[in-house]
Amino acid sequence: MFADPLIDRLGGGGSASVTDTADRRSAPARRRWSLEHIGTSVEGRPIEMHTNVDPAMRASVLAISTVHGDERGVGPIGEELTTVTVPPGVSAYVVPIANPDGWARGTRNNARDVDLNRNFPWWWSHRDGGPGRASEPETQALMALVARLRPVVTVWIHQPYEYVSAVDPRAERWARAWADAAGLPLLPAITQHGGGETWTYHGLGLASILVEGTTREASIGETSAHRRGFEALLAAL
Repeated sequence: MFADPLIDRLGGGGSASVTDTADRRSAPARRRWSLEHIGTSVEGRPIEMHTNVDPAMRASVLAISTVHGDERGVGPIGEELTTVTVPPGVSAYVVPIANPDGWARGTRNNARDVDLNRNFPWWWSHRDGGPGRASEPETQALMALVARLRPVVTVWIHQPYEYVSAVDPRAERWARAWADAAGLPLLPAITQHGGGETWTYHGLGLASILVEGTTREASIGETSAHRRGFEALLAAL
């Protein structure tokens, strides 16, 4: 179904998934990542989450990337995050491709031409937020996921504006850990109408971070920088 090799690796095309990559890198003592289906796109593509759960969990983090399908460097970043070693006591969840139709098409919006990061219900606008609040199946799947997991912090990963922002001031130390490790500036809290990162905080009252990478293109340097950022955040939880 999917011609794109990254989507294939993420489990959409029946070939090896990120879980396989993580397992190959895993030592016996490491907790392994597993795969969970959390929803379906407009065109029927799976939206998948990779999980690394500690039964003795004291903290949890959810990272969501590729809400915009034309941010081509973000998919590999999301994939890379699913290969890290998660510290004891921490559970980690990663959605590498939140907009699989947009990713397959190379478009910012989903298959109904809706910008998913304007479609969330907090401060929604009919001007650019789609036909209604949370009208899209991808938005609904992400909202249900955040509400179910209620992580200590949710990280929304975009490109290409080169900063990290703690949308919730309580998350500043985690945002700073990511920013310092990735070599990005830490900016004051932002508010984005209809944005997932803003809805997480203002809609659910949960800590939220926005990460903006440096380019829409994929590169080893970019993925490595954000791997370090994720590892630093995990260590700071």
